[in-house]
Amino acid sequence: MPAWLQLRIPPLFAQDGEGHDVTAFVKWFGGPCTWLITEYDPHQRIAFGWCDLGLGTPELGYVSLDEVMSLRIPPIGARIERELCFTPRPLRDAIA
Repeated sequence: MPAWLQLRIPPLFAQDGEGHDVTAFVKWFGGPCTWLITEYDPHQRIAFGWCDLGLGTPELGYVSLDEVMSLRIPPIGARIERELCFTPRPLRDAIA
């Protein structure tokens, strides 16, 4: 995640209690998986947001940036990517 983007994302707990009105700042995707990141701690490299691993049970939760970046999508071993055209928007709109 580029440094300029890390500076725009609120720190962990900054949007706590706002439900689906929180702003999603980043979208990562690969295969059936999607992460919509709402908060980030650059020191711990931990993000919070909507996580959908393609199993039919998406949830809000914490995710390690290092773990996401180490994932490979079978069978070709594709990496997780950041959607470059994603613009910040309310989480409820980003999920739809």
